[in-house]
Formats: sequence, C-alpha cells, structure tokens
Amino acid sequence: MLKRINPEISLGFVIASLFWIAVLGWQSSYSLPENEKQRCYEEAGHKDEECKTFWERTTSDPIAFFTFTLSMVTLALGAISVRQFHYLRRSDETARIAANAAADAARASTRQADIAEQSLSKIERPYIFIFNIGALEIVEDQEGDFLRVTYSVANYGQTPAVIENGRVSLTPSTEPLIPAIMDFNHPLVVSPILAPGEIRVCEETCRWSGDISYDESGNRFPTLNDESLWFWTTIAYRGSFTFGHETSALLRFDERTGRFFIGFATQELNYEK
Repeated sequence: MLKRINPEISLGFVIASLFWIAVLGWQSSYSLPENEKQRCYEEAGHKDEECKTFWERTTSDPIAFFTFTLSMVTLALGAISVRQFHYLRRSDETARIAANAAADAARASTRQADIAEQSLSKIERPYIFIFNIGALEIVEDQEGDFLRVTYSVANYGQTPAVIENGRVSLTPSTEPLIPAIMDFNHPLVVSPILAPGEIRVCEETCRWSGDISYDESGNRFPTLNDESLWFWTTIAYRGSFTFGHETSALLRFDERTGRFFIGFATQELNYEK
C-alpha cells in the first residue's frame, strides 16, 4: 500500500497546509489595538463577533477549530507521505541494484559452468589421429599388380572412440577424389571401438594396370604420367559424451622418395576436430 502513494497528492496536501498556516499565522499576528477594538465594538453595536480577529474566531468556534486541526493533520500526513515516498524510492533502487547484482552473479556462474564443461569435454574426449603412412609397395599376384600402402590409426584421447563412418581410397587421378566407404572387413569396421591409447595398423590397396618404372636403385614405382597417386582417408567418430568428431588425412605420392607427403594445396583437408 505504501508504494501506491502518489507524490503529487502528498505535495498538494503540503501546499494547502502551508497556505492555511500562513493565513492563520498572519491573522494571529494581527490584533487590533485597544482603542480600535473599542471603536469597532461601539460601531458594531456591541457585536463581539464582528470585532474579533480570524484567530479569535477560529479558537472560539468549534467548527473552525476542527478545520484548523484537520489542516494540521493533513500537513503531518503530507510530510509523512513525502518521507515514506523518499524511503520507498531509495529502497526500490537498492533492491534493483541487488537484483541486478544477483543476475550478474548468476550469469557469471553459468558462464563458469559452461567453460568448465567445455574444458572437461576437451580433456576427456577421444582424439583419433591418422599417421605413419608407409612407403608405396607394388604387390604381384595371380590377378595382376596391386599398389599397397599401410597406415596407422590411434586414439590418443582419454575415453574410447566409437567410429561411426570411415572412408579410404588409394586412387591415381589428376585431382583427389572423394574416398569410398570402408569395406566390411576393414579393421575399423570389424571393431569400431578404439580404446584410449590403442593403435591399429591398416592397409589400402588398388589394382594397377599401368606401366612400372624403376629408379637408379632398382626400386619400382608406377608410371603415372600426367596423373598423381592420392591417399585419402576420413574417419567420423564420437566419444562417450561428445559427438561430431572427425579426422582426415590426404597425401600425395612422391615418385622421387616413394612415399606420401602433404602438399600445400591439400593442407586444409588434413585436420582433427
């Protein structure tokens, strides 16, 4: 109820009360001299009321005195109302400041909790890496020549990794082609859970029907002419409580060394996330 006090109404009460006090004070300070009061008394035909001052009439008349008392009460109430409004406004400002401070503290706590959760996720999540891509081998069998390369896949995170999708290819072409889905007998497909610290050695082959060249040491390598030989593999996986991870490795064959390397044009396709 106190917050509903209208300051304009309180101010009106105060002004009205001050007006009445000024009038009464002026009237009370003015009293007729004895000779003037006697002359007024004689001219008025011995009528006392006409010769009395405003203050004398007020104190002698119960209604006038009640009106004066009511004015004083109104003044007191107006002063109390203004005082209450002042304290209420200060209390409201204090409460608003406290509420804002509590809201800021809650937001800060939420941010800290989010940061802690993200830090825990980054520390405890799995991390799969593709590395140790071996030298290119040419394998002969009854069906013809095959190109083969070995590579390693390891989980260096703190929790197991569940492989959701894997692609790999060893392809001669002018530009790298999207790798094919891993075969059903691929080691990562047969056992899709990679424990922390576990390393798997895998291989990829492709049939080769082109020419074979020899270097000065007698090592054999495919004659690619205007093409390049690309090794590309991608692995999508998730952790125990994290999702959407992926790692990719794209390398190009170097005929001079017989090994694969990461070219400047393909660096963006080699990542872990």
